[in-house]
Amino acid sequence: MTLEFVLTDETVNRYGYRILVDGIDTSNFEKNPVCLLNHDTQAVSLGKWRDLKKVGDKGQRRLVGTLEFDPDDEKAVQLYRKYHNGFMRAVSISLIPIEESDEKHLLLPGQKHPTVTKSELVEVSLVSVPGQSNAVRLITPEHTTYTLKFLNTSHMKQDQQKEQDQISLDELKRERAEYLIEKYGLEHLQPEEKNALLMLALNDYQNTKVLLEVLNPAKQKAKQASLLVELHAKRLQLSPEEKELYTKAAMLDYEATRKKLESMQSRQLQSFIDSLAPNEVKSDDRSKWTLLDWYKNDLAGLVEMSKNEPEKFKQLEADFKQKNRLL
Repeated sequence: MTLEFVLTDETVNRYGYRILVDGIDTSNFEKNPVCLLNHDTQAVSLGKWRDLKKVGDKGQRRLVGTLEFDPDDEKAVQLYRKYHNGFMRAVSISLIPIEESDEKHLLLPGQKHPTVTKSELVEVSLVSVPGQSNAVRLITPEHTTYTLKFLNTSHMKQDQQKEQDQISLDELKRERAEYLIEKYGLEHLQPEEKNALLMLALNDYQNTKVLLEVLNPAKQKAKQASLLVELHAKRLQLSPEEKELYTKAAMLDYEATRKKLESMQSRQLQSFIDSLAPNEVKSDDRSKWTLLDWYKNDLAGLVEMSKNEPEKFKQLEADFKQKNRLL
């Protein structure tokens, strides 16, 4: 008549502490592995324990054993039937704590007392209702109740808050790094390239931002257009509004804008505007627009015309030269 039991595990019991299974010394117990009823050390043994083993992965260790009920003991046979038929299920062990620790890495949620890291197994009892959810009873060598001290919960709460704050900070850093990559339009990158760039941004955000600004095509395009306009702005005495228009045109078509700016002879663009009659009114019919009308009202359109309708553009230039005799 044998049954196998889990004697204890490493979860936090209902009293708020836990036992490290690998720290349980069973050597003395195995010399006299008696089974008692309800921790009654004055009563006769109901059987003997054998095949005690520590099993399971780290953090999920369990102490298991097989109970051989005494077939010649009427009470033992009765209890065997109770357990075999499921009317009783629990066992409870008695341990003498040898070492305990309040080290942070050994504590689990809900733990109010230190972790018992080393202990000695004294006895294992059959019980109808165990004193704890994972069936552990702590005693002194004199078989009196052993009481664990309470943990410094305020210190634990501070540590937990620090951990939570760090988690929140890490989440913010990751969101910022992800936004940085999205901002610079790097959707074309492969997943492994994105991950590498993300890790770089997490470790060194500022330098990664500088790198992306240098490599960013749109930003480079705007910088190139701005430099082109600045190169001719002083010679042509462009106003801020005109510089802005030429810059936008260069971003749309850099080569066409460059050719246009280079083809313009040294002069003041403002003199074209001043040469107009004060009462001249712009026509809404673009077919009647002069070269100057296009310059004043739709510079980007003029750039497009020079590219897509070169003959029309040349005619506008010729008409303007003939009329104003300035070029």
